[in-house]
Amino acid sequence: MVKKIKFSLILLLLVFITLGAVSAAEDVNTTADNNLISDSAVSYEPISYNYFSDSDIMTASVSHSVSSSNYGTYFDNEGNLKSSSVNSGDTMNLDGSFSGKKFILNKQLNVVGTSTNSMRDCTVVLFK
Repeated sequence: MVKKIKFSLILLLLVFITLGAVSAAEDVNTTADNNLISDSAVSYEPISYNYFSDSDIMTASVSHSVSSSNYGTYFDNEGNLKSSSVNSGDTMNLDGSFSGKKFILNKQLNVVGTSTNSMRDCTVVLFK
């Protein structure tokens, strides 16, 4: 008789644990929508990849030194990377002090800061 009671209690406990796990799994999706970041703060163009074109052939990587004096050569007034200034796979060396600048990178680049690099009130946005 005692064994039957113990067995019934263990079985009842397993049922409660199983129901609790299922209930917790259902709650995960309800809070995920509250943490979305609005796209209205950043303007960008979607990048389309064509994996089978001649443009995918890798070229030699080029190193670009970006300072506050030549920032306009590589970025527009809104901070978007000028598409003609660098190619995917290039290296961008940020050299010197930057204040209040935006760096919106829509290509795959190697970004390196030098030992004299300082960034104050800057925004860096990376796209895939």
